[in-house]
Amino acid sequence: MRSTTNAEADISGLAQVALWPRPSTCSRDRDRRSRAARRHLVIFDAIRSLAALAVLLGHADGTFPPFAPDKTHHIASALWPQQMGVVIFFLLSGYLITETLDRRLRDPKATFADFAIDRFARIYSAFLPAIIVVALIDIYSFRTCPYPSPETIARFTPGIFIENLFMLQAPDVAWPFGSGNPFWSVAIEFWIYMFVGLSAFALRDGLTPAKGIAIIAVSFIPLQSIDSNNLVFVPWVMGAIVRQVIATGALRKVATSALLATLAAGVGMVIWRNILGETRVYDNLTSLTLAATFLAIVALSKRLPEQNVATIIAAWFARWSYSLYLLHHSVLQLFHSAFGDDPPILIPIIASITLSIAFAELTEVHHRKLGAFLKRQLHERVLPYVRSFSVRDRIL
Repeated sequence: MRSTTNAEADISGLAQVALWPRPSTCSRDRDRRSRAARRHLVIFDAIRSLAALAVLLGHADGTFPPFAPDKTHHIASALWPQQMGVVIFFLLSGYLITETLDRRLRDPKATFADFAIDRFARIYSAFLPAIIVVALIDIYSFRTCPYPSPETIARFTPGIFIENLFMLQAPDVAWPFGSGNPFWSVAIEFWIYMFVGLSAFALRDGLTPAKGIAIIAVSFIPLQSIDSNNLVFVPWVMGAIVRQVIATGALRKVATSALLATLAAGVGMVIWRNILGETRVYDNLTSLTLAATFLAIVALSKRLPEQNVATIIAAWFARWSYSLYLLHHSVLQLFHSAFGDDPPILIPIIASITLSIAFAELTEVHHRKLGAFLKRQLHERVLPYVRSFSVRDRIL
């Protein structure tokens, strides 16, 4: 989920700066900050893309054992890339949402309502059509395929569909709908947005009884995810801490060799623990290790030379990574229902990516337009009525 930083806004001024043959010190500083911002953003696009691909490859390997003749050997059983991908998503989300909130809280005109609408649009722009696509894939699988999944059939009910529409599909609350197994993490992330955002704006603007009740109402799933729901609120908080550490500038004086050593140690620690089978990825020590690795990556990204080609490639992959996360499991399940273990693993992987690219172009890439439309409706149609009940200033 990409956020727009102040540094990113500076990028738009580069064309005007370049017109001057002798740029001022201020212009040179702006140009330097803009290049740093691009390097900063490309690393997030790259991390998000790699995490989505890790989830895809982990689930594909778990569904179609690619190497062993007896169809029993799974690479994923050693490294759990799908779980590491989810933890990385939450680290990244914690970083970027904290950055977004920091910027908005400095703007006295910014409101929680606008923040919530932007987050709602970001998630539901793809999630709502995705759950419909998943339903269609599952119906086709049930009616035409010889090996439909009993688990998918059990989760394909109107009640579970409605629960998913209201983002209740956290592991300890409700099931994901049909074959949409990855939906569980989307629900937790949505409620984290609401909980953290509402709490942050309440701290800035003052806590009222109405805000307190709202915070309690949206806190259940995030707080539950500290010691259940795969513990994913913990890496989210760690991602927020990483952002605050980076913002202080304290790592600028740390030697590059030290950051590289931290990166290597973190990657080695995660692989070593999982290959030895000591734990799965959803534990606090693994989250802490990944957070330290993430901190080193973000700090190093500010020192890398600008790579225009890498920026374009990373941005393109990130453009459809959320759609890939939402849809890939259903596509893999469809192929397994139709062919069992027989199809080569690359075929369902390519099908998942192809569908996700097309799906993203119709849905998630338009989330900012959707958010702008919803905010116009809020300010032009809803709030004029709400003002008459004197609720706006107490809640929004």
